Amino acid sequence: MKKRKRRPTLRFKLDGHWWTVHVARPPDKELLDGCCVYKKRRIYLHPNAVKGDLLGIVTHELTHAVIPPTDESHVRDLERLVCVVTRWAANKFNDGKISIGQHRRDK
Repeated sequence: MKKRKRRPTLRFKLDGHWWTVHVARPPDKELLDGCCVYKKRRIYLHPNAVKGDLLGIVTHELTHAVIPPTDESHVRDLERLVCVVTRWAANKFNDGKISIGQHRRDK
Protein backbone atom coordinates (compact mmCIF):
# COMPACT_ATOMS: atom_id res chain seq x y z
CA MET A 1 0.00 0.00 0.00
CA LYS A 2 1.28 3.45 -0.93
CA LYS A 3 2.04 5.80 1.98
CA ARG A 4 0.34 9.17 1.94
CA LYS A 5 2.73 12.06 1.72
CA ARG A 6 2.57 14.22 4.85
CA ARG A 7 1.86 17.86 4.29
CA PRO A 8 4.21 20.36 5.91
CA THR A 9 2.53 21.94 8.92
CA LEU A 10 3.42 24.46 11.60
CA ARG A 11 1.63 25.04 14.89
CA PHE A 12 1.69 28.34 16.75
CA LYS A 13 -0.16 29.90 19.65
CA LEU A 14 -2.22 33.06 19.23
CA ASP A 15 -4.27 34.55 22.07
CA GLY A 16 -4.03 31.30 24.00
CA HIS A 17 -5.28 29.12 21.15
CA TRP A 18 -3.31 26.76 18.92
CA TRP A 19 -3.35 27.43 15.18
CA THR A 20 -2.08 25.22 12.38
CA VAL A 21 -0.53 26.35 9.11
CA HIS A 22 -0.80 23.88 6.22
CA VAL A 23 1.08 24.12 2.95
CA ALA A 24 -1.78 22.75 0.87
CA ARG A 25 -4.51 23.89 -1.48
CA PRO A 26 -7.19 25.71 0.50
CA PRO A 27 -10.21 23.40 0.81
CA ASP A 28 -12.99 24.22 -1.65
CA LYS A 29 -11.04 27.27 -2.79
CA GLU A 30 -8.70 25.87 -5.41
CA LEU A 31 -7.88 29.24 -6.97
CA LEU A 32 -6.89 31.09 -3.79
CA ASP A 33 -3.24 31.62 -2.86
CA GLY A 34 -4.09 31.21 0.80
CA CYS A 35 -7.00 30.95 3.18
CA CYS A 36 -7.62 31.58 6.87
CA VAL A 37 -10.33 29.37 8.40
CA TYR A 38 -10.83 31.27 11.63
CA LYS A 39 -13.37 28.93 13.25
CA LYS A 40 -11.01 25.96 12.87
CA ARG A 41 -7.87 28.06 13.54
CA ARG A 42 -6.20 26.91 10.33
CA ILE A 43 -4.25 28.75 7.68
CA TYR A 44 -3.71 27.23 4.26
CA LEU A 45 -0.90 28.35 1.95
CA HIS A 46 -1.19 27.11 -1.64
CA PRO A 47 2.08 25.27 -2.47
CA ASN A 48 2.38 26.91 -5.91
CA ALA A 49 1.67 30.42 -4.65
CA VAL A 50 4.22 30.48 -1.83
CA LYS A 51 7.03 30.11 -4.36
CA GLY A 52 6.17 33.50 -5.83
CA ASP A 53 4.94 35.73 -3.00
CA LEU A 54 5.59 34.01 0.31
CA LEU A 55 5.88 37.19 2.40
CA GLY A 56 2.71 38.70 0.98
CA ILE A 57 0.60 35.57 1.36
CA VAL A 58 1.78 34.87 4.91
CA THR A 59 1.19 38.50 5.91
CA HIS A 60 -2.28 38.45 4.37
CA GLU A 61 -3.46 35.25 6.05
CA LEU A 62 -1.92 36.07 9.44
CA THR A 63 -3.69 39.43 9.37
CA HIS A 64 -7.00 37.59 9.02
CA ALA A 65 -6.03 35.41 12.00
CA VAL A 66 -4.93 38.28 14.24
CA ILE A 67 -7.66 40.81 13.39
CA PRO A 68 -10.92 39.02 12.53
CA PRO A 69 -13.14 39.95 10.81
CA THR A 70 -11.08 42.36 8.77
CA ASP A 71 -12.21 44.05 5.61
CA GLU A 72 -10.45 42.37 2.68
CA SER A 73 -9.32 45.71 1.23
CA HIS A 74 -7.52 46.59 4.49
CA VAL A 75 -5.84 43.18 4.54
CA ARG A 76 -4.67 43.65 0.94
CA ASP A 77 -3.35 47.13 1.80
CA LEU A 78 -1.37 45.75 4.75
CA GLU A 79 -0.03 42.88 2.62
CA ARG A 80 1.08 45.31 -0.11
CA LEU A 81 2.66 47.74 2.35
CA VAL A 82 4.58 45.03 4.23
CA CYS A 83 6.02 43.81 0.92
CA VAL A 84 6.83 47.32 -0.35
CA VAL A 85 8.51 48.45 2.87
CA THR A 86 10.39 45.15 3.26
CA ARG A 87 11.65 45.28 -0.33
CA TRP A 88 12.65 48.96 0.04
CA ALA A 89 14.49 48.34 3.34
CA ALA A 90 16.23 45.24 1.97
CA ASN A 91 17.46 47.14 -1.09
CA LYS A 92 18.41 50.26 0.85
CA PHE A 93 20.16 48.67 3.83
CA ASN A 94 20.82 44.98 3.20
CA ASP A 95 22.07 44.52 -0.40
CA GLY A 96 18.61 43.35 -1.48
CA LYS A 97 18.54 40.46 0.98
CA ILE A 98 15.52 39.98 3.22
CA SER A 99 16.51 38.82 6.67
CA ILE A 100 14.07 36.99 8.90
CA GLY A 101 14.29 37.34 12.66
CA GLN A 102 15.12 34.40 14.86
CA HIS A 103 11.98 34.51 16.97
CA ARG A 104 11.28 31.71 19.43
CA ARG A 105 8.78 29.14 18.22
CA ASP A 106 5.87 28.27 20.48
CA LYS A 107 6.23 24.84 22.04
